[in-house]
Amino acid sequence: MELIIDWAAIKTAEEFYDYLLPILGAPGWHGRNLNALNDSVVTGDIYESGPPFNVKHINCSKSIEGIREFQEAVISIFTSSVIENGGSQIVQE
Repeated sequence: MELIIDWAAIKTAEEFYDYLLPILGAPGWHGRNLNALNDSVVTGDIYESGPPFNVKHINCSKSIEGIREFQEAVISIFTSSVIENGGSQIVQE
């Protein structure tokens, strides 16, 4: 599955999960935190859509200051998913 994450449009972690989880076909019980995201993106067997994922992160340098640490953690999680499951990831500044 191909994902495009536009970090200029995401202002909070909640907005990120509101955007991403429906696209992935996440079940309603999916946690809205980095640990849950890591478990499901790297381990798999939760989303209808994968892994593996092809992820394109755009406008990374245009994200607001308050979301940057979260953004870096999300990119790291998807990097781990690519290493474990294949797929690809492009990070654009």
